[in-house]
Amino acid sequence: MPAMVVHSIAHEATIISDPKELCRVMSRPMAGQKWSLPQIAGGLSSFETLVGTYAAQTGTPETPSMSVHVWKLQAGQSDVQRPHAEEEFYYVLSGRRTLVLSRGTEKQSSMDVEVGDLIYVPARTEHTFEGSTEIVLLVIFAPNFSGPT
Repeated sequence: MPAMVVHSIAHEATIISDPKELCRVMSRPMAGQKWSLPQIAGGLSSFETLVGTYAAQTGTPETPSMSVHVWKLQAGQSDVQRPHAEEEFYYVLSGRRTLVLSRGTEKQSSMDVEVGDLIYVPARTEHTFEGSTEIVLLVIFAPNFSGPT
């Protein structure tokens, strides 16, 4: 994985090349902290927690009010997620698919999503990203994602 530059308002830039070291030095996000999403997404196999507790590495920063993840669906991979108790925003970092919102077996709406789109999904709403192309998403949950319900 390439080196990540972690910035903070209160601290000068620090370059950390080892993900385990990055996790060790942070337990809560620092004010003004930023992540290089292209670098993270480039080395991502499927799902990574940037802030939060769900499927997180030891030492990942956390806050109870929200969680932030990067999620990649590979080309040809189906989205098998289930509704969850948290509200969420998806920001499309790369790729495109169709987001389908439904209730039970009834499709409520669908929309094509692509790079730069920000989509809100209410808590407990059934939703899937349909299609066969790769898509990489920044996912923000409020409160902190606790896992599928």
